[in-house]
Amino acid sequence: MAGNAILKEFDGRKNENIFVCPMIAVCDTVAGFPYTMVKDNIYTERTSEHCSNSIHPSEVGYKQMGDALAALILDIRKNA
Repeated sequence: MAGNAILKEFDGRKNENIFVCPMIAVCDTVAGFPYTMVKDNIYTERTSEHCSNSIHPSEVGYKQMGDALAALILDIRKNA
């Protein structure tokens, strides 16, 4: 909801040199965040990946964010 509010308030203000790049929105929810392997339940040794930090991306996620920021900067430079 906060992200939507920021986009609604600021994304249409390029004429004021305000640009928005929603960084977390571009992170792959599977590959973009760190995970830990957790047992599926107490009766099995089978494990599954569980997101261990949904706030701070993994190295891959930060690279995805960098790609989004680079695209925004290229767009700004192209239209300057």
